[in-house]
Amino acid sequence: MATVMYIPASERDAIRGKKIYAIFAVGHEKKPWLQTHTNHWCLYLQTSSTTSVRIDMIPGYSAAGPNLGGWKGTMVVSDLNYLYSNQSQSTNTVRVIDGLYVSHILDAITEAGRDKYEFDSDGVGCRRWTTDTLDLITGKGWTTASDAEAAKQNITKLWPDGTYLPLDAGAYYT
Repeated sequence: MATVMYIPASERDAIRGKKIYAIFAVGHEKKPWLQTHTNHWCLYLQTSSTTSVRIDMIPGYSAAGPNLGGWKGTMVVSDLNYLYSNQSQSTNTVRVIDGLYVSHILDAITEAGRDKYEFDSDGVGCRRWTTDTLDLITGKGWTTASDAEAAKQNITKLWPDGTYLPLDAGAYYT
């Protein structure tokens, strides 16, 4: 099973070759989860004043993961004609260094094995993956650390409420 999917697949190389001007960590609409709610989080890489590439780790539901009894994820990389979803409940801008390209981010993720992610048995874990990915790219010196830290703090909240919500369990596999 492929761990990375490009949309559209025919534009894989063009997507990877796009320059990044900022990263948006975005929490989407609140969804029911067990007895509470959660937001789905992912990253949008700004590639022009009006476009982005979304990196979205989603549960596959067809392949069980080896660690938590959950679901192996698929990292969906989508070329978009907008900056980020108009359904966002929390949007955090993370500044990046000049000369950063989509390929840098994707290669860092796959080289670190972060494309092999297992969601918990409820299919939850995107907030943990997004936080880990921000840590990874900040550790490379590609982002402004204070921006990434502010985004990570917002990821630990339920939006639009702004109430604390602990990160879900998630695990990486080999």
